Amino acid sequence: MGKRLLTILGATVMAAAVLVTLRIPAASAADPYAGYVLTYFGGEPYVQTLHIATSQDGLHWTTLNSNQGVLFATSGTRAVRDPYVIRKQDGTFTVMATQGWDTDSIYLWDSKDLVTFTGERLVKVNNFSGRTWAPQAIWDPVANNYVVYWSSYAAGGGRNKTWYNTTTDFRTFSAPRLLFDPGFDEIDADIRFTSGAFYLFFKSEVNRSIYLAKSASLTPGSFAMISPNPISPPNVEGPTSFRSLTANRDYVYYDKLDAGGVFGLSTSTAIGAASSWTAVPASGFSLPTGVRHGTVFPATQAEINRIKAAYTPFSLVSASNGTSCLGVEPASRDNGTGASASACTGAQSQKWIASPQSELKVYGNKCLEPKERGTAPGTLVHAWDCNGLPSQKWAFQPDGTIRGQGSGLCLDIRGGGIPADGTPMILWGCAGQRNQRFTKTVS
Repeated sequence: MGKRLLTILGATVMAAAVLVTLRIPAASAADPYAGYVLTYFGGEPYVQTLHIATSQDGLHWTTLNSNQGVLFATSGTRAVRDPYVIRKQDGTFTVMATQGWDTDSIYLWDSKDLVTFTGERLVKVNNFSGRTWAPQAIWDPVANNYVVYWSSYAAGGGRNKTWYNTTTDFRTFSAPRLLFDPGFDEIDADIRFTSGAFYLFFKSEVNRSIYLAKSASLTPGSFAMISPNPISPPNVEGPTSFRSLTANRDYVYYDKLDAGGVFGLSTSTAIGAASSWTAVPASGFSLPTGVRHGTVFPATQAEINRIKAAYTPFSLVSASNGTSCLGVEPASRDNGTGASASACTGAQSQKWIASPQSELKVYGNKCLEPKERGTAPGTLVHAWDCNGLPSQKWAFQPDGTIRGQGSGLCLDIRGGGIPADGTPMILWGCAGQRNQRFTKTVS
């Protein structure tokens, strides 16, 4: 896919307040929202990529893809932080993320299903500083466009505030303008429309707590703090808020700064009253290990099922003995790490995902391929950065063999007998022998 740096255009003035509609397009009566999706970065081990999890109640989460990333940047710094997902008015998704640390550009991708991602691009939205943190977006029903907002200091330095651009297509953006300034240093704005108003959750850099502001519209400067008191404990950041699908209750997750990869959670049955927000005990919710700043949003059961099916990893158990699994050498995640058969351990190095592009992925972004894209019998097989080439595409056959689309040959445990640990994988003519047959096993 092509990648290009997009520049900002002329400013757009937002309209005055009117009656507004929900930020997230409503689900159909036939397929209502039934749970939630969480996107985040971090994981275990810590990697700056987009990770994904699902939940039926928003409190207890199913970790997917073995807590490995599912979307990796191939341009810029390749450091994907603070991933945010917006469900657009047409029902498709745009993913955005902070690029690394201090930068004037943000990452963007498009997706119809949160399984396949296309159109990776770096977009310059900030023309006055080198900091563009935690980008998010919301639909403005008055101006009929999206407001993309993010944190940065003003030109020449000073404290952080919330700035914004407008767009209709997430490719062409207006010039940046100031959206929110509470009068002190703040970052990590999260805006949601609920209970007839727009609510803006944000982190104070003064006392490192989450505060809440409110407005009837998205007009710049219209948000006012609901209280001088925070709605969270101290030493937190990165709020992501959502509403219960079954009760009159709102929630906000936040990163615990001193814990490193641990979320806290607060809840309220009266969102606009700061005193109504209370912390949920750690025993009341569970999240993926190493979770950091992300997004929670509602999803239909069909969407949840599709995401879980796509990102539930499996082992490939050899028919040679029923106890050896296809994997890569566990000591390295480098390109060229060899594939082999060893005793099944359930390690990350033996966990595979079959992508919609017919790739066999390990560690989230490494694909199985023959060495030097070879097509001859006996060619060794290894893991390499996924690139979409035919040499990385595989087809599972009814007899359990795995045929390379680029070579027409099958994955084969070299030697043909009962494999010793570390026996290399090679390409060989498909014969349906036991050392070429594998069973997908989900553990």
